Amino acid sequence: MPKYRMYWADSTRYEPIAGTMSRDRFCKLRNYLHVNNNDNMVPREHKDYDKQFKIRPFVESLRKNFTQIEPEEHSSVDEMMILLKSHTSMLTYLLTYSMEQSPS
Repeated sequence: MPKYRMYWADSTRYEPIAGTMSRDRFCKLRNYLHVNNNDNMVPREHKDYDKQFKIRPFVESLRKNFTQIEPEEHSSVDEMMILLKSHTSMLTYLLTYSMEQSPS
């Protein structure tokens, strides 16, 4: 949903999430969950500035674990497009890999 609070709203309630925890509990967890030390963040003007600094350890952990998965011979990617009205400087790239078939 466009805003996370909509999961708990009467008109757009999504029971798998709203039934699991209260909105206030989620907000409190969201405020205190950190994966990187903000004191080590470099200013935006710095040449080493990282837009994903706050989540970088999490992203790197995912990347490391994903590289350990053996690719299958045939893979498919399912993509769902959603309307997005916000602006972001982050770009998303969809990479396509073609696997060479071995001769049978």
